[in-house]
Amino acid sequence: MLELLRVSVSKRAAVSVHLGQRLPAVRANPAQIRQVVMNLITNASEAIGDQDGVIRITTGVVKAGKDTVPGLKALGAGGYVQLKVSDTGPGIAPEVQTRVFDPFFTTKATGHGLGLTVVQGIVGNLSGTIRISSRPGTGTTVRVLLPCTKREASITRPACRDEDHESQFPQPTILIVEDEDLLRQAVSKVLGKKGYSVIEAKDGSVALAVIGDPQKLVNVILLDLTLPGISSRQVLEEAKRLRPQMKAIVTSAYTEQMAADLLIRRFDGFIRKPYQVAELMELVRRTLSA
Repeated sequence: MLELLRVSVSKRAAVSVHLGQRLPAVRANPAQIRQVVMNLITNASEAIGDQDGVIRITTGVVKAGKDTVPGLKALGAGGYVQLKVSDTGPGIAPEVQTRVFDPFFTTKATGHGLGLTVVQGIVGNLSGTIRISSRPGTGTTVRVLLPCTKREASITRPACRDEDHESQFPQPTILIVEDEDLLRQAVSKVLGKKGYSVIEAKDGSVALAVIGDPQKLVNVILLDLTLPGISSRQVLEEAKRLRPQMKAIVTSAYTEQMAADLLIRRFDGFIRKPYQVAELMELVRRTLSA
């Protein structure tokens, strides 16, 4: 996740991190926490855009109850682990703040919207809450609060994988269709390091040009659900028509069911944004071997 975040955060943004020590545990698995963090940081980076700015990431413990801090009166009494991500972007207008959790509403120009829908779903499932404070011209702060458990959090590390296993594979070609430049370049870099041949397409028209070129071999298309111009549905339909043996993996911050409803045509794999490198590698391997 760190490698993807480094290239996903705007180069104009300075990142300040202040993490609380010996935080209580929360009832969440590492994948859920990583997904929340990556979405919030990506949103903050998009809010800053091409301007100089700062992203501040802090964690700590807050109390709800008689001596609650402002904004937490609706929470049950007790301790909460707080993740706070602030940006110095343009902020969110009051009339827009009421819609940022709508899954079919995006404020990509200001960097907030779709990612918050994903975060809200995860946080809600963990019995937590998410709060937003923002004013135009002053930036935005998103706070995620998760109820503490009674034991101290522990750090677990995934078992080591045999990286040499990657070299046993031939070099299939993967077409990455993604309009977010930094994300596309990061994924391309990671796949290349794993031994795959990669072709990048920033939109549907470029993807169709690659698919229609008989000189270019494509084994798998990694297709973002939301593309400017030619839609992902059109790209997938043409890909399956011209190259019926080509496998298709769809990626989106929406759910797999939403993707299926929008695309209609069947795809071979789905991975929800934000995802981990290991998850993508495993899905690519399964898709190629199916």
